[in-house]
Amino acid sequence: MAVPATGVDPRTIGHSWIIVARHRQPAGTAAPAPWGEAHLKRIGTSVTICGVPAQGWHAFWHLRSEDIRRWCAECSAAAALRTRQRVTDNPSP
Repeated sequence: MAVPATGVDPRTIGHSWIIVARHRQPAGTAAPAPWGEAHLKRIGTSVTICGVPAQGWHAFWHLRSEDIRRWCAECSAAAALRTRQRVTDNPSP
């Protein structure tokens, strides 16, 4: 699977990550999506990869990284690093 240009794809860094954002698009728009920057956080924690407290934020379980227009640069970079480490630590046979 190719990693999207953002470098962030929850499918490639494990199933324990979720896309979150402070705000979601106003009602009446298409499917719910982040309004502003999207972040990535581990399920069950209250802090994003970039260290921002995310309690009460909106979770977007149905979205994939390629669905996101605007990422937090730190979350994107951290997720890309974790993806590379995971591939290095667990190379395919």
